[in-house]
Amino acid sequence: MIRLCIAKRPDLSPGQVAAFCQDRDPNVRYAIARNPLLSEAQRQLLLNDIDEVVRQAAAKGARPSQIRQRPGQANLYR
Repeated sequence: MIRLCIAKRPDLSPGQVAAFCQDRDPNVRYAIARNPLLSEAQRQLLLNDIDEVVRQAAAKGARPSQIRQRPGQANLYR
């Protein structure tokens, strides 16, 4: 859950963005796919993700104000 929250931040380092692009959790990859810090090379990586929702998020591009949670993801925190 912490990685998901961090992936939404607008002040990540390039190393953090790269790590989140390869995170095992598709929810984290979804969040980073919507982050404006994502480079074009990283976007291309996520356009080929195994998860369809992540691919769709990468195709739509950055939406920093709308990074909430992945569609269908249970809201486990309040």
